[in-house]
Amino acid sequence: MFGQEFSPKLVAALLGVALVAWDCFTRRRLDYVWVYLAGTLIWGGAEFALQFSGIRQMPSHLLFGHELAPVVAQVLQGAAEGSRRDVLDVASLLFIGLLLAVILLAAWRHPWCRRRLAVMFSVMVALGAVWTVSQVLVGGRWVEVGQADGGFDRAGPVLTTVVLSLDVVFEIAVVYLPFLAVPILLGLIRAADPDRPRLPSRRHPRTLAASSNERPAP
Repeated sequence: MFGQEFSPKLVAALLGVALVAWDCFTRRRLDYVWVYLAGTLIWGGAEFALQFSGIRQMPSHLLFGHELAPVVAQVLQGAAEGSRRDVLDVASLLFIGLLLAVILLAAWRHPWCRRRLAVMFSVMVALGAVWTVSQVLVGGRWVEVGQADGGFDRAGPVLTTVVLSLDVVFEIAVVYLPFLAVPILLGLIRAADPDRPRLPSRRHPRTLAASSNERPAP
C-alpha cells in the first residue's frame, strides 16, 4: 500500500525540506538544496518513465484518500523517495548503468568528492537494507518469478535474498548517488574552501556594528 498511498511520501518530502533548510541555515551553504532539487528531478523523471512505459504498475495515487494527478504524484515521489516491476527490464538496467557512469565521472573529475560519495553510498545501503528487511517481515516486499502460463509464483529464500540485495545496492544506493554527483558535475557543489563566500550570517552585521561603536582608549 505504501507505493500507492502518498500521505507518507508527503511527510517524507516535508521532512526532507526541513533537513535541507536546517543544513542551509546552520552551515550557510546551498549544497543540499541542489541535492534535493536534483533528486526530485531525477527520481520524478524516472518514475514518470517507469509508469508511462508500464514497467512499474501503480494504478492509483492516493493522498489522504483523494486521487492525485499522475504528474503531481510522480513529482512527489521524486521529492520523497519508489509496486510490481520487472527487475531485469533492459531499459531499467540501462538507466542504472547511465547513473553509475555519472557517479564514476564525478569521482574521476573531482577527487575531493569521493569521500562524500562513499559516505552517502554506505548510508544509503544501510538505510535501504533496514527498510527492505522491515518490509519483507511485514509482507510489504517480495520477489516473484514469472511462469509459462503468464502467472507469478513467489521466489525461494535464496533468490529473494539475492534479488533484494542487488536492489539495495543498485536500485537504492547507486540510483540515489547522482543526486549528489550531478550538482557536483554542474559546479553547484564545490570542494570546501575557507575563502569561498558562503551565505550571509546574521551575526556579521552585529559584529560590525559593535566594532564601529568602539572608541579608542584615552
